[in-house]
Amino acid sequence: MHVTAPASYLYQPTPGPYGITLADPYDAPMVRSCFRAVPARLRHLIRARYESLWATRSRRDANLWAQDVRDLLATGQAQAMESEESLRETAQARADETARMLSRATLCTAEHVRGQLVELFARWRIPAPPAMTLAGLCARATSASWWRRQLRAHVARYLEAWARELGAVHRRAGVYLSDDAYARWDQRQRRAEGFLAAMEAVNLDTGEVVPLDEAVAGTVAEPSIRRGELMTRTRGFEEVATDLGHVSLFVTWTCPSRMHARHQDGTENPRWNGTDPRQAQAHLRALWARFRAWSGRARAPVYGLRVAEPHHDGCPHWHLLLFCAPEDADRIEARLRLLALSVDGDEAGAELHRCTVKRADPSMGTATGYMAKYLAKNVDGHRVGEDQEAAAPADSTAQRVRAWASTWGIRQFQQVGGPPVGVWRELRRLREAPAEPALFRAWEAADSGVWRAYVWAQGGPCARRRDRPVRPHSVREAGRLNAYGEESAPRVVGVSVFERVTVTRPHRWELRRRQPRGGFGVPWTRGNNCTAATWARCRPDPGGPPGGPPDRAEGAQCQT
Repeated sequence: MHVTAPASYLYQPTPGPYGITLADPYDAPMVRSCFRAVPARLRHLIRARYESLWATRSRRDANLWAQDVRDLLATGQAQAMESEESLRETAQARADETARMLSRATLCTAEHVRGQLVELFARWRIPAPPAMTLAGLCARATSASWWRRQLRAHVARYLEAWARELGAVHRRAGVYLSDDAYARWDQRQRRAEGFLAAMEAVNLDTGEVVPLDEAVAGTVAEPSIRRGELMTRTRGFEEVATDLGHVSLFVTWTCPSRMHARHQDGTENPRWNGTDPRQAQAHLRALWARFRAWSGRARAPVYGLRVAEPHHDGCPHWHLLLFCAPEDADRIEARLRLLALSVDGDEAGAELHRCTVKRADPSMGTATGYMAKYLAKNVDGHRVGEDQEAAAPADSTAQRVRAWASTWGIRQFQQVGGPPVGVWRELRRLREAPAEPALFRAWEAADSGVWRAYVWAQGGPCARRRDRPVRPHSVREAGRLNAYGEESAPRVVGVSVFERVTVTRPHRWELRRRQPRGGFGVPWTRGNNCTAATWARCRPDPGGPPGGPPDRAEGAQCQT
């Protein structure tokens, strides 16, 4: 005889400890132990996730997930990321633990020691570093600063993946990334600003002293300068396409639905398989690698720019501006669609949303104008207005986009084809015109900020790398070691044309704490940067002969 138990016997929701609603009273002791260490700010998310798993899957899945939460909290990884002080303490503890482990392994083989270190790294979800020697691996594992960097990167990503699972990342919670992750990124930015303000760069050859924050403010690390350079390159590619009679394609690639954690309204996506943004980015990169291989075989080259930006739940998608020959446009578009639909291409909405391609219409605006919104939205939000994905002003959400890219280690912008931008930046360092004709053409274009002329000076947009006349030149200094006792990587010192090297970095610099300032708060230097009028007001000998400031070699100082 089959007897059916009453529903109330199997399912009796009761308020549990720490705000957790238990789906079955018999699970109370287990759930109490699992969620005892849950931070207060996450309790409502934990409750919602536990009840969702019970309702949509099973009691077993919900309780297994609760035990996973207990195991995560027991490792101390969540506690390590609570603050910078906790992170430093955890990093120092791991370095000390490794040192003790190595001291007990003096008679062990190299393979055994390496295996123990790899096991330790795996316990903290850190990939084994590609050290050149076992000594270098041990030096890293006993360095608190190395542990701090690794924990900040890899453990933070694991915790952010957990936050996405809890529902802390979507437009109605923390858009693009969780509020905790954004707070950690913002703290790092503030610490970096403090470090830059406290340091200065000293030229070891001339004695020139430059405040480090001022030096960094003049590089592409500054958002406005970075956006300007991206716009310059985009506009230059469009002008090259006009010279060649090429057409432009505006392409948007998105990921399959199983890689999206949330729907547009913030509700959980039942198809989501746990893919994190870094894995979704790897999926898009794999598709792009297949397209590049096909493009080379089919002799259908493209050039332009790619932008990776997040959906509201953190899953990335790509915007591409591609230029190509008119006769190749149809088959390039067909290949892009085919690759985008190669994974789960039969699901609902895939044909419509997975890959969209638009042809440029001069009456509707330029290609650069089309990309300007995506470039600014992902840098500083300059003149974008409303961010439709986040339903908030773009100048504020741009900070969260940059934090998202930093947290997940995703490259936001990538050039497609064309000459390398690294050579362009090195050429802009030169202050005197070079004598070599090929180098002069490239230098003149870079110094003038004309990307179009630089592309043509480097052989055109589709030239192979080995055919470009100007290349970066790197040297490996003999005897120069890194912080872990290994041979340092080569560093760029200039550019080369047909094996003839032109040095763009002639001086050696070192960092030091900013020295006490004299007079009116300006640091002392060996040189004199005053104008004649300023020097006349503050020269050391007011009764001396009038005129301009003395030669720099005299070492006179001015405090104005």
